[in-house]
Amino acid sequence: FSTKINNYFITDVSRNKGIQCRFGMRGIIAEAHYDSGRNMVAMIKGHKRYILSPPKMCKKLGIISDMNHPSYRHSVIDWSDLNQAKSYNFDKVLAIDTIVRQGEILYIPSYWFHYIISLEYSVQCNSRSGTPPNKQGEDDITQCLGNASTKKKKKNKKKKEISD
Repeated sequence: FSTKINNYFITDVSRNKGIQCRFGMRGIIAEAHYDSGRNMVAMIKGHKRYILSPPKMCKKLGIISDMNHPSYRHSVIDWSDLNQAKSYNFDKVLAIDTIVRQGEILYIPSYWFHYIISLEYSVQCNSRSGTPPNKQGEDDITQCLGNASTKKKKKNKKKKEISD
C-alpha cells in the first residue's frame, strides 16, 4: 500500500512515514501543533474542523520549545477557550478555518500549525512526506523556538549515519 516513486502526494518516498489513520468521536480535539513534513489528510468518514496558521505566527501561539517536554511543538494555549485566546491576542493571529468532509483531502504544508476538532464520529487517514525543497517555513520555526528544532534534526541525522 505504498509507492517507491515520488509523486504529487508522496513527494519524498525516502522520508515517507506511511499512512496513519485516526478515529475520533465528536468533540475530540488535537491541540495546536506543527509537523515538519508535508501532510495530506483524507477524510474517510465524518467531518472535522481544521484551523491552520502559517509558521510566521509561531511567536504568537505559545509553542513549547523544550524538546524534552512531552508536548514539544504544541501550543500551551487552549484555542477552544475564547477568554484565554483573547488574553494571548489571537485577534492578531493569521489563520484559515475550514471543514474537511467525507471524501475530501486537505494538504497541510510543512511547519503550518493546525488545531483539529472532530465534529462527529470520524475516520481520517494521512501521510507525511518530507519538507519542501526550499524548506519554506523552517526559518520561522527556528527563529521562534531557537535552534532546538534544527539541532534535533542534525542529531538524528548523525545517529542514522553512525548506525548505517
